[in-house]
Amino acid sequence: SSCNVLSFGSAAEDDFEQEIANRTKCKIDIFDPSPRAAPMVEKAATYGASFHAVGLGAGSESSAGMWSRVGQPRNTQRDVKFKLETLGDIVKMIGISGHRIDVLKVDIEGHEYAAFESAFENCDFDIGEILIEIHWCDMRHTCRDQNPLSSRDKNRRLVPPSHSVDVIEKFFNLFRKCGYLVFHKEPNLQGCDGWRCLEYAFVNRTSLEALYAK
Repeated sequence: SSCNVLSFGSAAEDDFEQEIANRTKCKIDIFDPSPRAAPMVEKAATYGASFHAVGLGAGSESSAGMWSRVGQPRNTQRDVKFKLETLGDIVKMIGISGHRIDVLKVDIEGHEYAAFESAFENCDFDIGEILIEIHWCDMRHTCRDQNPLSSRDKNRRLVPPSHSVDVIEKFFNLFRKCGYLVFHKEPNLQGCDGWRCLEYAFVNRTSLEALYAK
């Protein structure tokens, strides 16, 4: 394939991946270790994508997490164990080690901080665009700084120490160090009450310079 698209955290929703398949001939790999994504095994194959029941993390581990069946309320959530691997191990697993990742889409419920600290330690990866949902709050706790505009403040989740302002700043500095620039951002108004998580889009500076040089 002439291009590679990796999507982490599909939650059995694959409109983006299907559109990529319709518009391109890219190799598409979808990753989600949660039980709710199980239907993606057969569904992804219908449009030429591959599904893997593994998540993106800081190392080979089995991490505790929360999940609820698609379409059911959050109070049906329960603890499960998720299988996580580093980005380096994952690209080896799917046979694209050393190749360019054209689009990396990530929504991994707060694991992005540790996952990218590991992936970007040496700025080794060639990634064209990164589309990522960044979570200010751990999805299993209540946010310490409650949004005064929300009518459901008492249900907010606490920001754990790993999601402190210092860690969030370090996260963005890591992207900057590895040559990634923000070109779009917007709140997730559907799933995060408009403030608990935001969608960011980063572009590789080298890719951008090459585009304008043409």
